[in-house]
Amino acid sequence: MSIKKRLLVSVSVPLLFLLALSALLSVKFWQEYSSNREVLKIVELTEVSTALVHELQKERGMSAGYIGSSGTKFTDLLPQQRKETDKRLARFREFVSEFRGPQSVMERISYIVSQLDRLPEVRNKVDNLSVSRQEAVSYYTSINKSLISLIGYAVKNSDNLQVGSRLLAIKEFSSAKDLEGIKRALISVVFAKDSLSRELLVRLTDIRGMEKAYLDSFKTIAPDKYVMKFEKIENEREFLEAERLEELVFSREGGYSVDPEHWFQVQTQKINLLKEMEDFMTSEVKEVAGSLASQALTKFSATLGGSLLIIAFTAFFTLRTINSVNSRIEEVVEKVVDIAQSMEFKATQLVSSTQDEFRRLEEALSRMVSSLSAVVEKVGRVIHKLSKGHFDEKVEGEFHGDIKKLVEDINLSLENLRKAVHSIKEVMEAVSRGNLKERIQDTFDGDLGELTSYINSSLDSLHSLLLSIREDIINVTTNVASITTSVDETSEAIRQISEETLKAKNISIDMKEAIENGKRRVDQMHESMEGIVKTSKDITSITETIINIAEQTNLLALNAAIEAARAGEVGRGFAVVADEVRRLAEISGNAAKEIANLMERVLSAVDKGKEASDEVVKSYRRIEEVTGELSVVIDAIATAMEEQSRAVDIIRDNITDISRSTERMEKNIRKFDL
Repeated sequence: MSIKKRLLVSVSVPLLFLLALSALLSVKFWQEYSSNREVLKIVELTEVSTALVHELQKERGMSAGYIGSSGTKFTDLLPQQRKETDKRLARFREFVSEFRGPQSVMERISYIVSQLDRLPEVRNKVDNLSVSRQEAVSYYTSINKSLISLIGYAVKNSDNLQVGSRLLAIKEFSSAKDLEGIKRALISVVFAKDSLSRELLVRLTDIRGMEKAYLDSFKTIAPDKYVMKFEKIENEREFLEAERLEELVFSREGGYSVDPEHWFQVQTQKINLLKEMEDFMTSEVKEVAGSLASQALTKFSATLGGSLLIIAFTAFFTLRTINSVNSRIEEVVEKVVDIAQSMEFKATQLVSSTQDEFRRLEEALSRMVSSLSAVVEKVGRVIHKLSKGHFDEKVEGEFHGDIKKLVEDINLSLENLRKAVHSIKEVMEAVSRGNLKERIQDTFDGDLGELTSYINSSLDSLHSLLLSIREDIINVTTNVASITTSVDETSEAIRQISEETLKAKNISIDMKEAIENGKRRVDQMHESMEGIVKTSKDITSITETIINIAEQTNLLALNAAIEAARAGEVGRGFAVVADEVRRLAEISGNAAKEIANLMERVLSAVDKGKEASDEVVKSYRRIEEVTGELSVVIDAIATAMEEQSRAVDIIRDNITDISRSTERMEKNIRKFDL
């Protein structure tokens, strides 16, 4: 790394620390700003949602009154209210179509939209009085709770205690306000029927308890100005009138003489006051969230701007100092680099006229370059002759210090190199004549020693390897002949297997034809059995007819005998005939019953035969499937045998090539003196 880069790095560390600290603060303030912006969006969503809830509450009350009065009340008000609800609904749909928030909020909005899609269906049922009051109220209440729950999501996504506590207070207040809407719907039914059932009394009591709990929670959480505003609303005339009518319901079980539409109007005025309170709180939360977002944005801008200004100021003066030092360093470095690139050691190139700390460095470098110039010149002459193949030259002259040691080492290296080259030359000449027994006898140190040792070891290994290869070639030749015989036997066996496989394939084809013939005959037998069953059923039906005729004949003969007895002597002969007819009818009936019993046994036997034939048909089908699978397997075996035969032929050809190669290798090895 350059000096300039090191100086830059040393200065960059504190600057980076300052930048990181500034970035952390800026990110913190930006996150705070973004968080408050998100909360502001959700507060706006809450505002749109509470406006829709307010209109749905009124529609819920009118729908309950309409159903409770069997369609006699709110017939004019309900359509008008639905128009107001549709306006708020359209605004809600428009807002949520452009709204982008946390995943949990988007999933909740999607669920609410799916609930609102059922509104036309519920309205139609209300108009036709085909839905119960409880079911209609439950639908509207479910939507309102879902819309109010969006305030809870706003609380969850708010990191600021001021905004979070206000949103939580709004949620509690809106929950209480929704219960006021339920009371409006239920008490409308009470005044419409002019009676209070036990069920409604319990329900209204529960609602009053929950409403009190929500309002107590609201007063505990809300800021003082929220509580003061609500206490002022509680003393409004409309609020007190609604409370009076509500207490009237709880004072007795009927006989109120209150028009439900009047109650609805009074309670709506009370809920409108609560809506004003709700709008006041929502507007105030928007102001708080907007103020907090502005403050966070101001902090972000101030932190980021101040940090960038300090960093820029520090970086400017630091870079000026670094550039001043670096310019002098670069001047010296460029001179040294020029010498290194040109490799011309001229000391006069280094010394400059500038009098500073770098002047001593330039003078020292100049002396060193002069010494190197002399050494390079003499070493260059020796190396030049060495490149021509002359190893008898040495570097001569008087040198000092490390350069002297360098020259001595170069001369010693040249001497060792000369001896090594001479020894290697003698050994290589012997190898070229086929003599692998000659070795390098001289001893050397370092890489030359390792080189001569490697050459001797290589010659030993080569000698042993050639002996081993010669023996292996003899063995390979013997084994190749054996393998060739085995391959021929394998080829003959594969040919026989292929012939047997072809025979098995022909047998499987004959078997398949025989199975198909058997299957057709079994199918014919199966059809015959079904014909027998049908004929037997027809005989059984005829037998039943004969039994009925015999019973009727028997009854007729009995009546004839009774009439003959009444006729006295005149009917005696007729009585004898009637008795014979009755006896013949009994015989015919008994014979028909025996035939019926026989037919039942025949049908039972035929059914068993049919079941057996069904099993035979299934067995033939399974045999047919197995035979088909067997035929596929035999085809696969035949294909595999053909591939194996081709592979064996290839192996035989490769073995022939190997045999020829081993013969050539053996002839070449015989040329060496082993």
